[in-house]
Amino acid sequence: MSNQLVAEMGVVFIEDSEHHFFNARLAVNGKPFTSLLTPRRIRDFLERNNIVYRCHKGKKQVNEEKQMEINRAVARHLGCLKRPFQDGSPDPEHQYNMDESHFVIDLDDGNPLDFVGAQSVKYRSIVSDRSSGHNNVRAAKGGSNARILCPMLIFKNKKSSYPILNLPDTVYGVYYRSSPSAFINGRLMTEWLQEPRCWGHAWPFTAARTLWMENASGHCESEVEDTARELRTTVRLFPANATEKVQPADRFPIQRIKEHWRRLAERRNIEAIRKGDWKTGSASSGKLANPGKQLFLNLASECIKLENEEKDHNSVDWAKKSMIQ
Repeated sequence: MSNQLVAEMGVVFIEDSEHHFFNARLAVNGKPFTSLLTPRRIRDFLERNNIVYRCHKGKKQVNEEKQMEINRAVARHLGCLKRPFQDGSPDPEHQYNMDESHFVIDLDDGNPLDFVGAQSVKYRSIVSDRSSGHNNVRAAKGGSNARILCPMLIFKNKKSSYPILNLPDTVYGVYYRSSPSAFINGRLMTEWLQEPRCWGHAWPFTAARTLWMENASGHCESEVEDTARELRTTVRLFPANATEKVQPADRFPIQRIKEHWRRLAERRNIEAIRKGDWKTGSASSGKLANPGKQLFLNLASECIKLENEEKDHNSVDWAKKSMIQ
């Protein structure tokens, strides 16, 4: 839960209040009280009242021997990668990078609030349960027209149905498939490689391309390699267990996409709170009603659009910056 969301919730409480004094008409020094609920003032309020963001602890770490093995693999990879780039042989226009991220739209997995010294926490998701998690598969194109291409969302569905009932695949800038685990597999990987909505008007490719991706089981099956060859694609795998060290999309694009996603999701949550759109039944536990998969498609499309429009202080967009690094 961000300071911005706490501030917006405070505005909702004031505007909906029937208190004779603390209501939407309250003003301080001529300014509406609701306009004073800024993230900075919220942070100050939390500090003065000993309310802190909880954090998860006890994350398992790999042993030293395994970490050394990973580091050696990364060093070999970077050495092999550096030599051809030094002589200029790879064509940036035909370099692509594929990345995927598992999204669980549950803000309780972020930083919930609690009082200093609290020994336990009662979790109350304000969005939806874990069954709403999905996988977001994206490709970044290098070169002069570097950008994040149309993503594929993978929803959890026992029968791998497509299309899913009452979920048309018609949102511009995104498309979807489904699998029992919401993770990519060989079948979905081949469909992704063949999807013209992802690769644009240049599909099928008239020139050979190189596609970099993580060393995951769903990426390495024989059917994936066969499809890649048909599309004049050379698949290059990053070292295993080294995503944060060698995956360029983790540096900038995915961070920006998740920030946009959280901001837009929080905006949606505020609207749902205003409308009283709470989940009902014995298992509700104070949760908001499940917004449905259509919302996730709309969010994904909007986030990619916003990310591609952004540039850093040197007027370099995030996709190009990640591919350069």
